[in-house]
Amino acid sequence: MPKNNTKTKKVEREMTLEDLLVTKLKALYDVENQLVKALPKLAKKADHEDLRRGFERHAKQTEGHVGRLERGFDILEIRPQKLQSDAIRGLIADADWVIKNVKGDAALDANLVAAAQYIEYYEIAGYESALAWAKLLDMVDLADLLQETLDEERETSDELMELAIAEVNERALGDEGMGEDEEDKGKEDEKEDKKDKKDKKDVKNGKVEVEEDEEEEEESEEEDETPEL
Repeated sequence: MPKNNTKTKKVEREMTLEDLLVTKLKALYDVENQLVKALPKLAKKADHEDLRRGFERHAKQTEGHVGRLERGFDILEIRPQKLQSDAIRGLIADADWVIKNVKGDAALDANLVAAAQYIEYYEIAGYESALAWAKLLDMVDLADLLQETLDEERETSDELMELAIAEVNERALGDEGMGEDEEDKGKEDEKEDKKDKKDKKDVKNGKVEVEEDEEEEEESEEEDETPEL
């Protein structure tokens, strides 16, 4: 009797909206845990006091975000688990590049704000999706937790933007102008140094004494030409 070579196809179950929500929570859990480690580094490198304090404050907030997500897993009765987010690792790598390559305190602060804004926008987008799905699934308690974190992320984003517009960017622009002034001043100082050296050289070679003798002879000739009364 011939063998039946027909292979049984494995039918994969389509993902539900709840599956998507769980996946998103796992990804956000990884994101927040990565930022718990990254934000203190940004704070350490920030020169502007308000920016440094903002990073420190958000680092503490982020620890709270991790805790809220763990409570969210409890609501869903599943074990907290991370789903690796390549995107957040790329954004953190971008911030690391800024720290290593941008020279000047004011310029670095301006670029740290920009790097942090990238991260905030990414987080906000993730929480907005998770919140929308939780509401559709009538998971009220989970939605409340997500809304609380989303509000804090938006607040942080607004604070970064306000600080950038009000102080950090202007400070970077001011340093650029100061750099030009200092360059001009350096050129003027160089000219003065050359002139001083030339004067000293003239004195050493007796040029000044010759010029003074010539002036005395000219005055003597002018006196001789004066008619007698």
